[in-house]
Amino acid sequence: MVQKRMSFTDRKQAILEAAIPLFAQHGFKNTTTKEIAQCAGVSEALLYKHFNSKTQLFDCIKEQCCEGSQYMARRLYDMELGGKSIIYAVSLLGYSMVYGFDGEKELMMIRRLMMYSLLDTGDFVKKFNSHHFEIWFPRMIENMEEAIRLGQIDTSFKLNTDCFWFVHHVFASLGFYLLPQEKIMRYKSNEDEILEQSIIFCLRGLGLKNKFIKDNFDYKEIENNFINKDQLKGIEQ
Repeated sequence: MVQKRMSFTDRKQAILEAAIPLFAQHGFKNTTTKEIAQCAGVSEALLYKHFNSKTQLFDCIKEQCCEGSQYMARRLYDMELGGKSIIYAVSLLGYSMVYGFDGEKELMMIRRLMMYSLLDTGDFVKKFNSHHFEIWFPRMIENMEEAIRLGQIDTSFKLNTDCFWFVHHVFASLGFYLLPQEKIMRYKSNEDEILEQSIIFCLRGLGLKNKFIKDNFDYKEIENNFINKDQLKGIEQ
């Protein structure tokens, strides 16, 4: 049987897909173009026809990983302003960072790429966050201001975008501690319970009153009605 020859674009994408797990496993510095070429089933010479350097190849990977879906941000903008939208946004952020929407393998690769980025220049992390997280900030400020006006947030709470970063860091840290294949933290709860507790912790950290959280936060309802992995998969990037 004659194997169909791949187009230039398809071959380039195949090289990228072969390179991502290598960079995720070994980092940029410890991954060679020879290894990437072998994994992609091409020669190094052919690899360099698609990418001028390993740096250019890695830059393309960063661009591809940062092409985040705007679906979640659109959902947030469609919701009525106030505390319920804050609960939704925090829950969705936590779910996406702990479980992901494209499968465990892809989530683990992103976590590893971020870890190596933090040990280097941090460029990948900055770019990723600007596409997947900071785009929420303007709407979140509006939600927080309305929640304060409605009495859903403690009036002593000081509002600025740092509070959103603190929420992000809670879920990011949780994701990193779940990175090793063998669990290293002796949690008393299962992952669902840990995530639910973390969301409540963050909602309190954002100043939402305990009674409002108790009356409006239902993890299972949010998971069933808002967080639908099948629905989010394949959404136009």
